[in-house]
Amino acid sequence: MTEKNILDKIKKSIDSRDTDILDNIKVAPRTKMIKHDDITRQSGLIDSFKKALPYASVAVIFLVAFLGWQFQTITPDSQVYLDVNPSVNFITNRQDKIIELHADNLDGQNVIAEIAYKGKSIEEVTKEILDKMIQRNHLEEDDDLVLLSVYNKNLEKGESQRASLDSLIHKHLNENNIRPIVLGQELNKEDIKNGIDTDYKISKSKSSFIKKLLKLNPDLKEEELKKLSLEELVKLFNRIDLDSVIKTNDIERIKDKKDKDKYKDKYEDEKDDKKDDDDDDDEDYEKEDNDMDDDEEDDDGEEEDDEDDDDKIKDKKKNNKKDKYKDKYDKDDKESFGKDKYEKDDDYDEDAEDDDDD
Repeated sequence: MTEKNILDKIKKSIDSRDTDILDNIKVAPRTKMIKHDDITRQSGLIDSFKKALPYASVAVIFLVAFLGWQFQTITPDSQVYLDVNPSVNFITNRQDKIIELHADNLDGQNVIAEIAYKGKSIEEVTKEILDKMIQRNHLEEDDDLVLLSVYNKNLEKGESQRASLDSLIHKHLNENNIRPIVLGQELNKEDIKNGIDTDYKISKSKSSFIKKLLKLNPDLKEEELKKLSLEELVKLFNRIDLDSVIKTNDIERIKDKKDKDKYKDKYEDEKDDKKDDDDDDDEDYEKEDNDMDDDEEDDDGEEEDDEDDDDKIKDKKKNNKKDKYKDKYDKDDKESFGKDKYEKDDDYDEDAEDDDDD
């Protein structure tokens, strides 16, 4: 069979094929299925989803609730720093409950050692910290300085917390007969990122305070300021300068405190000078007393020697006078004068001795 014959047969087959198959299907009778078979059944996935939907909804509710609880109770919101000499700081959540409590030095660690802080309000923990500071004599006098620093991303909330804590600190310490000077400041992200100065053992808040003071007087050395106490830092600046970097209701009392400290230092210096003078006078008096004692001892010794010499001289004089009178009467004729006269002269010698004694 040639190729031509093959092609002719294929063509005849195509031409003779019925091309109206679709029309035939449309007009053919249809029989409704009583139930779906494995191929046509599609409701299984939908039914499964409908059954799982309530459980999925509950799971979503729990997830949202958990994330909301975590956001409100675990996520840090504010950071608060209290610097006196001990440096203490705590972190609050969005409900103003304490979630972390830290100390920046050894004194601070001793203050917070026995404070159970978790779940307590910011007010409760602040009062407990102040009470511990009072017990350990870190806060004991009027005009003691407290540096209060607050950080919050929401500046309005941070300022509100600072003002509230400022009022609480004044009230609580006044109840304990202490009138503090509270210096307030707001911290920023840069302050928080810097961390604690491990070389000088100062807190983030005090380090931020020093940086603000340096802006007022760039000639000062940061390393030197870090060695100073909070009270010494305040003494370096007048109240106008401080008012530009801190927020406080005690600015007038800062001036008064500086004046008191000035007079107190002057008084202490004068007191020390007077004490030194008194010590010198005491030493001089003691030396003079010792010299006088030595002189008296020498005088007593000399007097004793003089008395011995005087006795010897008197005895010698008596003997010389006796010898003189005796020689005189020996030269004369004892008989011409008579025995009575000689004896009378002996009485005279005794009178002469008495005169010498006088």
